[in-house]
Amino acid sequence: MTTLKLMSSFSNCNRWGCCWDRFNEFCFHSSYKVIRLRTTCPPGFANPPRCDDIDECLSNPCLNGGSCNDEINGYTCTCPAGTFGDLCYKECGPPPPISLGSFEPILATYQAPVSVTYKCPDSYTLQGDPTIDCLNDGSWTRSVAPTCRLNTCGIPPELNGGSYSPLQFTYYPGTTVTYSCDDAYDISGNILNECLTSGTWSESTPPMCILKECPTPNTISGGSFSPLNTRYIPGVVVTYTCLFGYELTGSMDITCQDDKSWNPPNSQSCNLLVCPDPPSIMNGNVDPSTGTFQPGDSVTYSCENDYIMHGSAVSTCQINQAWSATPACELEMCGDPPTIDDGTFPPAPPYTPGKTVMYTCSGTHTLNGPNPITCQDDGTWTASPVCILTESVECSNPPAIADATFTPAPPYTPTDTVSYSCIDSTTHKLEGPNPIQCGADGCWTTGPVCVLIECGDPPTVADGTFPPGAPPYTPGDMVTYSCSDSTMHTLEGDPKITCGADGRWSAGPTCILIECYDPPTIADGSFTPGTAPYTPTDTVTYSCTDPTTHKLEGPNPIICEADGRWSAGPVCVAIGSVECGNPPAIADGTFPPGTPPYTPTDTVLYSCINPTTHKLEGPNPIQCGADGCWTTGPVCVLIGTN
Repeated sequence: MTTLKLMSSFSNCNRWGCCWDRFNEFCFHSSYKVIRLRTTCPPGFANPPRCDDIDECLSNPCLNGGSCNDEINGYTCTCPAGTFGDLCYKECGPPPPISLGSFEPILATYQAPVSVTYKCPDSYTLQGDPTIDCLNDGSWTRSVAPTCRLNTCGIPPELNGGSYSPLQFTYYPGTTVTYSCDDAYDISGNILNECLTSGTWSESTPPMCILKECPTPNTISGGSFSPLNTRYIPGVVVTYTCLFGYELTGSMDITCQDDKSWNPPNSQSCNLLVCPDPPSIMNGNVDPSTGTFQPGDSVTYSCENDYIMHGSAVSTCQINQAWSATPACELEMCGDPPTIDDGTFPPAPPYTPGKTVMYTCSGTHTLNGPNPITCQDDGTWTASPVCILTESVECSNPPAIADATFTPAPPYTPTDTVSYSCIDSTTHKLEGPNPIQCGADGCWTTGPVCVLIECGDPPTVADGTFPPGAPPYTPGDMVTYSCSDSTMHTLEGDPKITCGADGRWSAGPTCILIECYDPPTIADGSFTPGTAPYTPTDTVTYSCTDPTTHKLEGPNPIICEADGRWSAGPVCVAIGSVECGNPPAIADGTFPPGTPPYTPTDTVLYSCINPTTHKLEGPNPIQCGADGCWTTGPVCVLIGTN
C-alpha cells in the first residue's frame, strides 16, 4: 500500500478517490486490488467503507441560543450570557416549597437535568407526584409542590360488651383510646390502642369482655339453696333453707357481687337441732334417758311405786331445742278412813297407798260390805262397809245428775254402790265422790256431778295477740295468734292452738324480732350508726372516706326493710380531673400532633396545609380552658377571597 503524503488534506485526498486516515491525517491508496472493505467506522464517522465525518451540530444540540461547533467525534457549544454548562442550560430557581415537608437534594443552584424528590414526616402522607425535574429552559416541570396530609386513623375496633374512650370523629397519630367493659364483664387483653403515624391502629383487634361469674354456691348437708342456675352473674341472689330439725348458720341470702365474690360470704351450714337429755324427775323415771334427740322425738315418764303422776307422761323435743312440760311424781296419802254409823276402826295414821283399815259394828248391828278398806294410789279409800240393823233395809233409786248416767239397776240394799259416768266424756268430766253407797239408813252418800270440760284463757305470747273470744273454751275450740307489730316481728310455729279433751291448750307459736344483718360495706366509704341490732325502718347513712377524692352516687341513706333486707345503697366514685378532648379540626388546616390528654392552659398552634393558597384568619393558638373546652380557633381561607 502506497501513501500519498502530498495530499495532506481530506478534500484533496477525497477528490482523487483515495482514502483519508482521520486518525493519522494522511491520504493513501492501494497499488494493488482491494481485497477487504471496512464494514464499521470509528466513532464520529459513518457510511462505511468510506466512513464520512458525522456533523453532530446538525441536531442543534446547543440550547437557549448557543452556537454549535462541530468537532471530530463531537461538538462544542458557544453559550450566550446567562446560560451555563456544555449545552448552555438555564438555571431553575428554588423548587416549589412544600408545607410540613422537605425535598432533596438541596443545592445552591439547580440546572437541567437535575430532579428533586419531596417527602413528608412519618405522620403525614404525600399527596401528588413526589418528583419534579429542572427543564432545559430553566423551569420546573410543575410550579406547585405536592402536599403533606396529616395521617388519621379510622374508627377503633369495636368491643362487644364494652366501649372505648375518647369518642371522636377523627383520630390523629399519637391519640390513644382506652377500652373498658360493662359492669357485668371482665376485660382481657390490651386495653390501650394507639393511632400510629402510619394511620393504622397499634392493635388490629380489641380486647375481650368476659362475662363475670361467681363460683357455684356451696352445697350444704341438711339443706339446699335456690335458684339452681348454670351460672351466677352479679346481682343474682341465692337463698339457703334447712330441712326440719336443722338450723341455718350464716346469712339466708347471699348476693353475687361485681368482684365475683358472694356477699355475705358463702359459709352457710345447716346444723342439726338437738335437745339436751330429758330432765329427770323426783320419784320417777324417763325412757329413754340419754341419746340424740331431734325436734319431734318423744320420751315417756313413769312414777315409782306409791307415787302418782301429775301431768302428761310424754314430753317432746321442740324446735326451740327445749322439752315440753314434764310431769311430777307425788306420793298420794289417804285421809282418815270414813266413819260409819254404829261402827269403829282402830286409827293408825299415816295412811299410805296399800294400807288397810278394818271396821267393826256395835252389838246391835251387823257389818255389811267390803272389809277391810284399802288406801288407793290416787289417795282415796276403797268403798267402806256399813253397820245395819238386823232387820232388812232397802234404798231408793240413786239421785239423778245432769248429763250423767249410772249402773247397776235397782233394787239396792245397804252397802250397795252405784257408779256414775258422764254421757259425753268428750265434753264433760266427773267431779266429786264416785261411786256412791247405800247406807244402813237407806240413804245414798253424796255423789259426783258432770261438769263441762273447759280450757282456761289461751296462753299469752310475748309481742303477740289473738282475737278476743267468748269464754268458756271447750275441746275443739281454736285460737289464732298474730304478732302485735308485723313490721317488727315475724311469727314462728303454728299460729293456731286447740283446746284439747284434757282441758289443755296445744303448743303455741312465738313472735321473733325481725333484724337486718350488718349493712353492706362499700369501697372507700363507711356508714353510721355502726352498732347492731338493726330493725325494720332503721336507717344507715353512708359517707365517702375522703370527700376530696370521692363522691357518693346512689340512694342514701338505706333502710332496713320488713323482710330483714337492706334497700339498695350508694357507691363512692372517684372525682375525675378536668381534661380537654382533641383540638377541633379545621378545613385545609392542621396542628402539630400532641400527646393527649390536654389539661387547662395547654395551647395548640394551627397552620394552613398549603400557605401558598390559604392563609389563617382568627385567634391562634387556642387554649384548653378550666371548663375542659377549647377557646375559639382560626380558619384557613383561600388567598384572594374575603
